[in-house]
Amino acid sequence: MRLKSLRFIVSVLALLAMPAGALVAPAAAVGGPQKIVGGTTANIDDVPWQVGLISPVKKRQTVYDGQFCGGSIINESWIITAAHCLYDFKGKKLGVFAGNGDLDVPAGTDVYSAAGWKNHPDYSDDVWFNDVALVKLNSTLDFSDSAIEPIALPTAIDPADAPAVGDSIVVSGWGATSADEYAPGYPNLLQKTTLNVISNGAPTDCGEYLASDWNSLYEICIGFSVGGKDTCWGDSGGPYVGEVDADGDGNTEPTLIGVTSWGNGCAEADYPGLATRVTSYLDWIVPRSPSFTATVSGPNTLVTWSALSNQFLSYPVSGYRVEYSLDSGTSWTLGGTVSAKTLSLTVTGVTSALWRLAALNAVNASGGPYLWSGDVDVDAERLGAEPSAPQAFDWLYQSRRGFYFEWEQPISINSSAIWDYRVYQRRGTDAPRLAETGRSQVPAATVNKKFGSGTYWVVAVNNFGESVASNSVFVP
Repeated sequence: MRLKSLRFIVSVLALLAMPAGALVAPAAAVGGPQKIVGGTTANIDDVPWQVGLISPVKKRQTVYDGQFCGGSIINESWIITAAHCLYDFKGKKLGVFAGNGDLDVPAGTDVYSAAGWKNHPDYSDDVWFNDVALVKLNSTLDFSDSAIEPIALPTAIDPADAPAVGDSIVVSGWGATSADEYAPGYPNLLQKTTLNVISNGAPTDCGEYLASDWNSLYEICIGFSVGGKDTCWGDSGGPYVGEVDADGDGNTEPTLIGVTSWGNGCAEADYPGLATRVTSYLDWIVPRSPSFTATVSGPNTLVTWSALSNQFLSYPVSGYRVEYSLDSGTSWTLGGTVSAKTLSLTVTGVTSALWRLAALNAVNASGGPYLWSGDVDVDAERLGAEPSAPQAFDWLYQSRRGFYFEWEQPISINSSAIWDYRVYQRRGTDAPRLAETGRSQVPAATVNKKFGSGTYWVVAVNNFGESVASNSVFVP
């Protein structure tokens, strides 16, 4: 696996490979006229959601010296990027370069400091496909600047349908312009190119990658079978953007469908790039919204709801937002917001209207994106539900620690990433007992030997709840 954030490592390799006394050309000039790997120079106004992650470098002269990954603006205070970019970035100051496509500017120019960041908690060396992270800025971005805009998230698309195989996807970044590790050719000017969706779900249909090499529930295979164009080192965390109807209003808009993650080299034939599938992590980024009841009482409407369970979020639910429409959903008016502990809202002076409700957390509380529920449910196309059952559950052996089980992941996660597997046990006609849990996507578990003989099975859990049970096995 070749993660696409190895900018500094590759640069060091290039320097070590040069003969003593050789002159070092500026990084933007190394590798000739190639761009991104097979792209062109991009105007930041064309991809105003693009940002660069900036690491503090002692005595750096320009922003170029510290850029190591990309990212995308999702609202005025938050950036989405790849978890592997920040996995080992603990305790350091992080900057975000926005509104400018040229890294060759004095250090600190157009760089916003990060207040903090959160990697997906199930991303690790063992579970690499949860490659997504969120960065919180210390100050808000200025959206009156045409070079700074948020990218739409795919809140209302069916992941099985969009992006479709063959769809054009725009990628951008300041990553290597050559797949040569010793002459990567990092540019100071932002680059972009257009790739095609190769597979949006078929695990065996991604060039020469085996089905076990990538996870089609959480990744999208994008590029060209003949190679020649691709993201590369330094592009990690950046956007894969498709033109789709993100919010279900009937109009298409540039939409973040993927986050640059990894690949076997860069732009190699039969080895396209793998992007984190954004639709699988929407309800980790922002909360799902509960169903509600709108009851007219005199000149007012009382909206009531119940809090949802199984909400495994980057940040917990902090409140709710109620909106109403008097023109059949063409425009919406804020009815009010309440805290997480308040599960109702009275909207005065409104009776005949359409209603919708959004749960809020730290990410979307100041202006979206939202996963709505309501009379006009713009989240309906996602068809979210519990995962399908885990497959091929089996008991492999017993050790001093206990009983070791393995299984295969479900065929479908139904638009919501799995955040736990739970192993249950039952003895005879007794009620089932929870034998093992751990908020993990690893399809294996060791059950404490104290549970002993009995019938065992496993379920998968996402933000909609538990799946139906897998096949069961008897441990004598």
